[in-house]
Amino acid sequence: MNILAFGGSGLVGTAGMIGGLIAELPGVQLTRHAVGNSPGTQFAYHGDMDFGRFDAVIFSCLGPDEMYFEQAGGYDFVSSLYYELFSTIQAQTNLYVAGTPLARYLENASEVACMQADVAAAAGARYVGVRDFVLAHGEAFVPKGTPLMAGEAHMQLAIATQYGHHLGRVIAATVGDHRPGRSFAANFRRIEAANAFEGRSVARGTRHVEDRFAELRLGGKLRFGSAGRPVGYYVDYRNTYCFARLSGAEGSVVQRLYLGRDPEKMMLQFISLPGEVRYDELEIVPPEHSFRDAVAANILPVAPPPIASIGGIAFWNGEVRDLGLSRRGVSVRPYDIPALDPLNPLVLSARDIPAARGWHPPANRPDVGWTRLTGPDAESHLVVDCVPGRFAMRLHVLGAVADEALRGLGISIDGVTATPTIGAYTAAGYPVTAAFAVATAGRKTIALRVPAMRDGYGLEVGRVEFLGVGDG
Repeated sequence: MNILAFGGSGLVGTAGMIGGLIAELPGVQLTRHAVGNSPGTQFAYHGDMDFGRFDAVIFSCLGPDEMYFEQAGGYDFVSSLYYELFSTIQAQTNLYVAGTPLARYLENASEVACMQADVAAAAGARYVGVRDFVLAHGEAFVPKGTPLMAGEAHMQLAIATQYGHHLGRVIAATVGDHRPGRSFAANFRRIEAANAFEGRSVARGTRHVEDRFAELRLGGKLRFGSAGRPVGYYVDYRNTYCFARLSGAEGSVVQRLYLGRDPEKMMLQFISLPGEVRYDELEIVPPEHSFRDAVAANILPVAPPPIASIGGIAFWNGEVRDLGLSRRGVSVRPYDIPALDPLNPLVLSARDIPAARGWHPPANRPDVGWTRLTGPDAESHLVVDCVPGRFAMRLHVLGAVADEALRGLGISIDGVTATPTIGAYTAAGYPVTAAFAVATAGRKTIALRVPAMRDGYGLEVGRVEFLGVGDG
């Protein structure tokens, strides 16, 4: 039997789920595309491949989707992309959707797990739920009192192995019962950066993965031509330290990729792009576009020279559609923070803020520590649980911003406008404060809207404070 597996770090190596699968299906030929800490939308990169070469395809990417759901495009975008991807695979072979949830969503299924199950059913694929198996059988395979999950993102090894056996049995019993789906292969495109870039490229790899990367330096550009709407791109996380601007007729956005600088190592990761925007090119731009304050000017000359090691760019030109799904399950939260309480002030670094859609990944700036960039001309959401009360939210925005960005900043809480007040600049940045009242306990969405800037940057936030009114 010939099987293709898409997923994350749980598919690496020969133990756990993979070990159980191989033991259950002797002689299986297994091809793996496993990239950890990256959302499943990355596999749009392979959406036009010949899946008919395989007897079965496994899609196992739940935990990363629960972490990066909003950054990858949110419910409508991701569910529509998955519908076309799952349908395209199912049109050619048998698709089995599996995936290990984050530990926080084991007892109660997340909306992402429910979405994947519902989309799999709509596409004619089979959903072989890890969560259901772990809850029903997990305690039988570990010593009494042992947690069912080994950390936040993985099953205990013994449970994972038994799940691999279970998945193998399901595949063996159903692989001959193919239910054809509808192919959307023409909507998926990809560009191999090393082939599209005229400059230097380099091959790097580990025991588990190899790729060839275009090495873009300051001013280096990758042009996408007619490929369409990019979903994201692969980078060598260990050798990417730069600002990258994506631009096109529909706008531009700058992504800060302070990831790593270690030429002796390689780690593949997928960087998501905001959904539904078509960009024509990617360019490595000077950090001075964002770091215009004096402190940064003194620090940056000693920083490593900008470099981006880019592997491939994934494109999806399909339709964001209403699939008629009943949105259910626990809403995903990027971070676990306590519910906001006016009696308990909460101060969060940029790395820990409950950022949802519209934010870039946090980066450790050499001068001030962790910061995050908002999206320009798009909403950047914070998702928080609140108890009733009156609050003041204070953002500390770094000094490297244009005046019009601060003046044009809009803030709303569950659609109700809150007027921001901008204080005098301090070493921590400009304090931007907005007051709001919460009448009923529950989850609230705080939306920041930053006007479009010519250079494609948003605001750079250092930390966020939530205070009860009267706390200062």
